[in-house]
Amino acid sequence: MSRYYLSEEITGKEVIEESEAKKIGVIRDIAFTLDGKVAFIVETPDKKGELMELFLPFDKIIRVGDVVIIKSIKDLEKPTQ
Repeated sequence: MSRYYLSEEITGKEVIEESEAKKIGVIRDIAFTLDGKVAFIVETPDKKGELMELFLPFDKIIRVGDVVIIKSIKDLEKPTQ
């Protein structure tokens, strides 16, 4: 049976890249498209150290617990305008 998560339970969790056990960023919110795709909005520093927001599609998540584990930082998507 699948577990449902409330947004309050997920926001603020760290996103960890599995391969290097490296912190990628922090979940700030949830986003969706009109065709039904859902993703987390992850706040992560860019190369200059400034924070930017990227999307983490649900199908790229390996595990949710105290942190959110993903396979690679390449799984994060840049927002499209």
